[in-house]
Amino acid sequence: MSDSKIFDHGLSDYMSNANNPEKIDQHYVPRLYLRAWTIDNRLFRLMNGKIEHKGTKAFAKEKYFYKLHGLTEADIRFIERVAIHDSPTHLQPRHRTFVRMFSEAPKLMEKVADIQPTPTALHALLTERIVNTEENFHEKIERHLKRSIDCMLAGDISFYSDDEELAGFFWHISVQYMRTNAMRQAMYSLRSVPENGASMERVWHILSHIFAVNIGWSLFADRKLFQLVLLDNSTSTPFITGDQPIINTHGSIHTGISVSPGQLELFYPLSPRKAMLLAAISDGQADSVRSVSAIEVETYNFMIVRNSHEQLFCDSKEYLETMKRFL
Repeated sequence: MSDSKIFDHGLSDYMSNANNPEKIDQHYVPRLYLRAWTIDNRLFRLMNGKIEHKGTKAFAKEKYFYKLHGLTEADIRFIERVAIHDSPTHLQPRHRTFVRMFSEAPKLMEKVADIQPTPTALHALLTERIVNTEENFHEKIERHLKRSIDCMLAGDISFYSDDEELAGFFWHISVQYMRTNAMRQAMYSLRSVPENGASMERVWHILSHIFAVNIGWSLFADRKLFQLVLLDNSTSTPFITGDQPIINTHGSIHTGISVSPGQLELFYPLSPRKAMLLAAISDGQADSVRSVSAIEVETYNFMIVRNSHEQLFCDSKEYLETMKRFL
């Protein structure tokens, strides 16, 4: 089987047709991920200089964060022009599936609005789809990513030698990189949209998935240039995480990870005691597991702070207090 076929997963396994109540509070950092920093089901969050101690349900969320938007013809042209046209040919059908997947319900809702009296059951169904479709999609991706995270927490990186598993892993971490509020706000700040009538606010949820697939494919295609290293932290200084949990240590949220392998090193804290590093082989990371010093932990933590939008998480209130000086 060719590399492109291995990476070109169908989307059907990630799509849900179930009708559910509206999921109003929608998380851009998975609760499944943040649980590694909980003690008795609670963790500490630093935000706006204030530390709170609550369950994962309370943090890294926004009401209707993944609510779908109706697209204009200009929006669709913009997506084609900036994201699909220059994508690898074999990925373009998947990208157009994202456009259909995330625009169908809003388009139907516009048509329903013209029907009088409005069919109540159909209106309720479409509302649920507008609110829940992308949230449900992310929940399924989270469950797939959790399998890889659990393996890494157990010290097992054998999935890195399985091309099919690795293709999914690269896609899933790229989705997590692109889905956050930090990334959304960075993109919203780019007010100059090169398509008259298009809106970044309407198209970003689709662009984020297209870019995630492209990044995941790029990582997979260049997989022989990288190695996965587990960082073991036995110091008294914990790894923290933030509302942008995956970062490129050679860049920032604005430069992203769409760079050459020599400029790429992905850092992903997995718990207070373990983290993942995806490093270029040329960087000389010889071992698949490496112990880190307290100074190294502090350095990685500072990078998480620098790339965060507004929230930091830890299992220690005392340590989060020391992070205030960096904000």
